Amino acid sequence: MERAKKASPLVLVVVAVFGGILIPIGCAESQPSADRDTETLRVTFRETSDLGSTPRDDPRGSTGTSVNISALHRSGDISVIHFRIEGDYGLAEERWWESESPEKLEIRDWRACSQSTDVMPEPHPITVRVLLKELFGPKAIPDDAKVTKGGAKWERNDGFITFEYVDHGGEYPDRTVTTIGPDGGGGSRISEVVTAASTDAPRWGEGWKSCAAPAPAE
Repeated sequence: MERAKKASPLVLVVVAVFGGILIPIGCAESQPSADRDTETLRVTFRETSDLGSTPRDDPRGSTGTSVNISALHRSGDISVIHFRIEGDYGLAEERWWESESPEKLEIRDWRACSQSTDVMPEPHPITVRVLLKELFGPKAIPDDAKVTKGGAKWERNDGFITFEYVDHGGEYPDRTVTTIGPDGGGGSRISEVVTAASTDAPRWGEGWKSCAAPAPAE
């Protein structure tokens, strides 16, 4: 997972289509339950990826997905995170992370009806603060941010990936985040961010055991 070490881990968790070790479909699964001391943070956003060489403000040549993240936590300390990624034709992929095995990420690819595991890169999203920071940048806006029509704008480069942030002035994280590859192309854009508290615990999508793998090519 070398590429995951070079960029914001959670952005890559959402953007990248991970490989991994295939494990049997229909294996036992655990569903957490919320109690009065826990709550679920829901984070939803629109992600445009595979921008290629098109300009950052040009949607042509890009594909969009809807991402729904449910994080079960107690006073900000996260125990379970469920990622649900939907494309134009419905549910495309789910990912599951637990603090008891912070290096492990379970993945269900609904398009191929395959289940796999991969390594969750550090820093692990053990708190709500870390989760939001890795996705949307620190809450504080840098003093040198530029004032633009869309809001405060700044960039950060980790030596491999450039992260462009635009804060629209609402409650954090009311932002658009664009990742740009070392050649100036590729990457993704996160927008239309909504966060809300929920009493429902994270859960895998229904119907996985009846998922039918595509027929092999002749």
